[in-house]
Amino acid sequence: RNERVICYFQTPSHGIIAVIFVGAMMVASIVTAWHGPVAPSSLKEVYEWHYEGQNQHFKKGDDIGHFQFGSTIILLTEADQMIFDKPLSANDPLLMGQPFGTFNMIEAE
Repeated sequence: RNERVICYFQTPSHGIIAVIFVGAMMVASIVTAWHGPVAPSSLKEVYEWHYEGQNQHFKKGDDIGHFQFGSTIILLTEADQMIFDKPLSANDPLLMGQPFGTFNMIEAE
């Protein structure tokens, strides 16, 4: 059974960004910097937490979470917010910390 943790971030210049942690069957748990273990494999129910009133802030490069045994991260942005360094395809390897693009810095008119 796969575990999923979906985190939505409101950014001042790039709209909403969703970071989706997908933990495969053998992942011990998904851990976020603000909550700790969120999706330990022992949980059988779906839970939902909201942090809007807690004034959470993260800077570029801050640790927002990790897997306790690795898996997949999906990053979703609003349309036209990312400029990719090169085309990416399914199964292309991407290493932790490896840059793959930048945010579009062109201001909307």
